[in-house]
Amino acid sequence: MAAFHWDRLLFSVPITLLAFTANLAAATPSQRGDSLPHLDLELTSEEYRQLLKDLVTAESDDPLAAIIATGKRNLDWIAFINARRPEDRKLQLSNPALQSGIPIDSPSMSNRTIITTRWEEVKVAMPDGVKSVLIDNGSFTEDPPMGDEDFIVLLRKVDRSYQHASRWLLQEPYLQAYAERATSDVRGFYNLRKEPNLAHKLRNWSTLTDDTRTQLKTWLIGQCLNSDATRDECEQQFDSALQTDGHVHAFFELHQAAAKEHWDSFFTIPAYRTDVEWTPSEPNTMTVPFQTPERPEVLAWLRDNIEDEWKLSNWKLSLDFQNSTSPNMTHVLFVPGATPHVNRLAGSIITMDANRDINEYSSKWTIRHEYGHVLGFPDCYLEFYDEPAGVMVNYQLDIENLMCSRKGHLQNTHYQELKRAYYQGF
Repeated sequence: MAAFHWDRLLFSVPITLLAFTANLAAATPSQRGDSLPHLDLELTSEEYRQLLKDLVTAESDDPLAAIIATGKRNLDWIAFINARRPEDRKLQLSNPALQSGIPIDSPSMSNRTIITTRWEEVKVAMPDGVKSVLIDNGSFTEDPPMGDEDFIVLLRKVDRSYQHASRWLLQEPYLQAYAERATSDVRGFYNLRKEPNLAHKLRNWSTLTDDTRTQLKTWLIGQCLNSDATRDECEQQFDSALQTDGHVHAFFELHQAAAKEHWDSFFTIPAYRTDVEWTPSEPNTMTVPFQTPERPEVLAWLRDNIEDEWKLSNWKLSLDFQNSTSPNMTHVLFVPGATPHVNRLAGSIITMDANRDINEYSSKWTIRHEYGHVLGFPDCYLEFYDEPAGVMVNYQLDIENLMCSRKGHLQNTHYQELKRAYYQGF
């Protein structure tokens, strides 16, 4: 692991960062139960901006400071332009069509060098008319210096750099803790499951090419780590297996069940609600109470989004809105600047950012996803620090899954898991 230097951070003083990160970890605990700050892989730039609010010093010589400053101006310029445009001509950094997810086969990797290198590439391609506003702090212009389509493509690249820099700064104090998360990396199990003729290859190890052996060993060690063994233990076990023909396959089988259980844990409800009604008398309707919000438009928004997402074929989830003040009944709180989250798996408090328009795409997707946590589903994405490579790695186990990715939606597997957990006919 590279040496950690407080003086490389953008923040004013170390104690401020320490207090901030401690509060962040306490306020938004990971859905998977550890003490790291829970940062959704697809936070919006406004959410990053709120998390870094009042903690960045303009005088910092940190290389990421320029990216943060430019990213903020980028957001402000878009807001300036949109305030002067009709709804159908507003510039959008994100929309449903742009969601591609972060596939497990193509994980995102980041560190300071990667972030700054990509940023330099963005700057080189930036026309003078854009650079004069974003880099040189020129006055905002109502009309972009190029066509809208090319302009927003460029601003999205600026925004991605801003998000990557923001995320790194929020996570940098926790690199050692993120390194411990590497044991949860499920790519070994995932790739071994897809490998053709795997048993034959593992039983005939000596006949494989060096490249094939290297790749398979990486996946086998990764699967071993999922069984809570240390890397040294996995390496020793693997080296012992090499001494006898066929024992590499035995090494694979030894850890396969634990690795599968670990994979399945990303899709299994571990905590249950007690207020769900789903009985044989109405097998196609699952009813869950919800505290009636004060604003009618919020009630309509909840119903339109949650009930629209949580339905499949003839089956549907129905929100039973009730005038109750019970803290155990699911309810939504709007807090200015909050990072959206649920207080725990199968919890009853959904916190949303009061500064965000509930009709924006990001807000609509978020309430659909967060309600999954209310029902007990964990997130199915992973992020860890690869210490040997010196990079943060993150990916989504299934980009078509609502609990993994903004590209995802409700799947039959969600329905089957809900039925296992809640259907009272079993």
